[in-house]
Amino acid sequence: MKKSLKRQLTLSHLMLSIFSILLIIILTNYILERQFRDYIINNINNKTIEILNSVKEEYKDGKWDVKSIESIGVSALENGMILKLVDNQGELFGMLIFTIAGNAKIYLTIIQKL
Repeated sequence: MKKSLKRQLTLSHLMLSIFSILLIIILTNYILERQFRDYIINNINNKTIEILNSVKEEYKDGKWDVKSIESIGVSALENGMILKLVDNQGELFGMLIFTIAGNAKIYLTIIQKL
C-alpha cells in the first residue's frame, strides 16, 4: 500500500512539473512572438514615416529633386522597401526599380512619366 501511494504521489508531482514547464514554455513563446511582431511593425512604421518625410522635403516648386529621391530610394531598398511615387490622382509618377547584373551589382534607376 505504501509503494502504491508513493508511486501515485511521484507520478502526480512529475505530471504537475511537466505541465508547469510546458505551460511556461508556451506562454513565454507567445509573449516573445507578440512583442517581436509589435517591435517589427513599429520599426517598419517609423522607417516609413522617415522616408515619407524625406520625400516630402524633396518636392519643391512642383518638381522632384531626382538625385535626392534616388538617394532616398537606395536607403529604402537597403531597408527592404521599394519607393513608388504617384500624383494626387494616383497616377504613377516614378518608381525606383533595380536590376541585378554581372556579379550581383545593383543598378538603380528612376522611371519617370513624361
